[in-house]
Parts: sequence; structure tokens; C-alpha cells
Amino acid sequence: MNKRLFILVAIAAFSVSIGHAETQTVTHSKTKSAVAKQPTEESVLAAFKKKYPSTTISAVHKSEIPGLFEISMGNNVGYTDGNVQYLIFGHIFDMATQTDLTQARMDEANKINFAALPFEKAIKVVKGNGARVFAVFTDPDCPYCKRLESSLNEVDNYTMYVFLFPIAQLHPESEAHADAIWCSKDQVAAWHAFMANGTLPVIDVKAVKIACVTPTQDLVGLGQNLGVQGTPTMFRQDGSRMPGALQGAQLTTWLEGKKIQMGH
Repeated sequence: MNKRLFILVAIAAFSVSIGHAETQTVTHSKTKSAVAKQPTEESVLAAFKKKYPSTTISAVHKSEIPGLFEISMGNNVGYTDGNVQYLIFGHIFDMATQTDLTQARMDEANKINFAALPFEKAIKVVKGNGARVFAVFTDPDCPYCKRLESSLNEVDNYTMYVFLFPIAQLHPESEAHADAIWCSKDQVAAWHAFMANGTLPVIDVKAVKIACVTPTQDLVGLGQNLGVQGTPTMFRQDGSRMPGALQGAQLTTWLEGKKIQMGH
């Protein structure tokens, strides 16, 4: 919290200095030309592209703090003045509502088109009435993925689409495990058995790979395109993402579209 408070103080001081400079400009020159030179979202975007041509900018918005502009750079958000002389990286909080405005923007930017996911390449797991629908990119050998599976024992009424996303750099055998699970006669049972106790279906993996076409490599590419950086990473129907393993109560809250308190 100290770090966040420091960022807030720095931004506040920055805003005051900008406001002071703007006041001086209006005081010393009340002409229409002076007003016309006030920075806009378009002028800030143009200035940023000129100074940093190799940086991809997806959007520029006026922030809630006067004189400060929000710069969206892929999955990251920064802030700058109207002349793009200074850059600030940190989170802005609305203390009246206790809202992390920066995180809200980042969450919105990280949403995906859920309906466009290739569900035919996923293992479909239904529990209860299946009302709460979500997808998860998961590595069979990932300990956090196993923790998520354990949390799901406390959750009811969901439909989960399991996209096998082995990370070979961390778990050299995970791709073979993913292929064996996918090519088993009962994918759901094989998935649960492996995540619960590491039991693989009894099959000849080499023979299966000839007869069974696995989507593993396609899903690895898909996950990378969606910005999946670790497992598990979940997506709700509204496109919102949640990286990491949640506890049972947290998972239920998130699936219902409500705000969760991390770390509790």
C-alpha cells in the first residue's frame, strides 16, 4: 500500500504542476490560438507515436486527473502529460469509491471474444445444471492447475471447457500427458483421474498419435495469441480473464460475475 500511496502522491503533484502551468498560459495569453493549443487525445497520440514509433498504442484517453492522459499499450496502461514529456507507470485509485481505475481499464483491455473459442478442441466438463460457463487453459502437470481442480470440488452448477495448454519449458512430459488424456475413450474421466492422482489412461501413446489427431499445438498457439502467460488462466462468458488458482468461495463469486477479494 505504501508503494501505491507514493504513486498517488506523485500523480497528484504532477497534476497540480500541470494545472498551474495551464493557469499561467491562460493568464498570460487569452487569445483563441492559446486555447487551440491545449493538448487533446489525438495530439497526445500523435506526439507519442512520433517519440516512440516502435511502441504499439491501442488507445489514448483523458484520465480522471486533469492534464493527465491514459496510454493503453497492449495489456499495459501508463500515463503522460499533454506534451508526452513524462511517463508514469502505476495505478490510479478513486478513493471515494475505493476503485482501482487502472486495473479496471486493464481488465477491459484483456477481455476476449468468448464465443469465438474453438470449443470442439476442448474437454467439456459439466457439473450440476451447468449454468455457469467458463473456459480454462490448463497444463496437466501444473500444480496450480491441480489446486484449481481441487477448488472445483466446492463449486456446483458449472460447464467448464478445458483447453489443454502444456508448457513444455516447465513440464517436459505435459504434452504427452495432454495427448494421452485427449485420445482416451472417456476424456472427462481421464482428466479427473490424472488431476486427482496422476493416473493416465492405459494406452499406447505412439500408436494413438497416429490414429488420434490432438489439438495440443493449435491450443498452444491460441493461448499465446490470447496472451495466456501462465496456467491456469480462466475466461468467463463475458470475456473476462482470471489468471491463477482461486479458492472455492472465490471461484464461485468470480463465476457469478462479482468482485472478489484476492488473498482472502
